Amino acid sequence: MRSGDAETIAALAEYPLAVKANGETNDVENAEDFVENFDDLVTPETRRAVGHQQYQDLFVNSDGVMLANGAVWMGAVCDDNACDESHWAIIAINN
Repeated sequence: MRSGDAETIAALAEYPLAVKANGETNDVENAEDFVENFDDLVTPETRRAVGHQQYQDLFVNSDGVMLANGAVWMGAVCDDNACDESHWAIIAINN
């Protein structure tokens, strides 16, 4: 995230994605929307914080994995109703 590669980060997210930025909550509908608005959606402070995240400082609970003191959450997302298959994705960004 520190590199600012919006397309790579967008590909890691699950949509719609709730992004809190600049005092507002934005519902990002798809990767194209995320890339187009990346600089407004992911602050430089959040990018730096995620880039400096240390493995031993990760917080994990039943909701997922918290990075950078809650700036980014990743979690398992079910691919079907039975949740027999899942994938990891960014599920929230809180600048």
